[in-house]
Amino acid sequence: MRNPFGKKKKQPQPAAPAAAASSESTKRPSKPFTQETTNQHHHYGTEKPPPTVASSQARPQRSSSNTFQPLRHRSSTFMNRLHAYTQRTLGSGGTLYEAVVLPRGENCGGWVVVNLFDYFNDLSALWDVVAKDPSLQNFKAGEGYPSGIEYKWKPSDPKSQPFSVSAPDYVNRTMHWAYETLNDKSLFPDDDDEELCTSIWSTKVFASTVSTLFKRIFRVYAILYSSFFQTFDALDLSAELNSCFKHFIFFSLEFQLLQDSEVAVLDIIVKPIKAQHMKSELEAKRNKENKAKRI
Repeated sequence: MRNPFGKKKKQPQPAAPAAAASSESTKRPSKPFTQETTNQHHHYGTEKPPPTVASSQARPQRSSSNTFQPLRHRSSTFMNRLHAYTQRTLGSGGTLYEAVVLPRGENCGGWVVVNLFDYFNDLSALWDVVAKDPSLQNFKAGEGYPSGIEYKWKPSDPKSQPFSVSAPDYVNRTMHWAYETLNDKSLFPDDDDEELCTSIWSTKVFASTVSTLFKRIFRVYAILYSSFFQTFDALDLSAELNSCFKHFIFFSLEFQLLQDSEVAVLDIIVKPIKAQHMKSELEAKRNKENKAKRI
């Protein structure tokens, strides 16, 4: 399954690195991520914001552990069915590739929504690991990003200009914005009318918002890897960080939701995942062809 929101962009064929694992388990890095070489200081985050949508009344709720309360999946029958499919696939020993491909006969928009809620909850739990660290206050505007990179924050108001913030501030703004956006019922309805939901998920506004959500979620991961990996490693939580990131990237690759230029900053981590996704995709195709021959 490919990008439901536009034409497929041709992807380069990445060479499988020698160290790439053949299985779908994430290999734990032996050292924190560092950008190898960067000669220019890029100002990302100045992209055109998604079209203005109805403002949600929901506000991020903090628990006693200083993290966002997990987003609850929509309670409609077909959304529950999609969420149950994901849990069943992973819980029964299915591969990560099987967990991200669109289930047969299901709506692609609904599948994206269900997974977005999971990715937000994963990221919220990961950010909570470092969010209480008082040293975050020491980061100045423009600091805490991958080497040679600065993600400027672009407010929703189209008249507003992007401005510099620290990496922790960027993460907090992203989490607040994502929480409010995912609670916007005009884009993420909680309705059993599948036809109504499908019509909403076919709009340009929805496509633009989903694109921005995936891009900003990736940027938070880039910040976690570049500035806080040692914290996760010291707490023996780097495997959890890697697992959540790999699941997110597998889904993004399957539906072409991230630009190559965006993920290049974590290329040292993303390339092996791309190779594993490509291998899984080819294996699934061969299995499907072999099954068809036996019929």
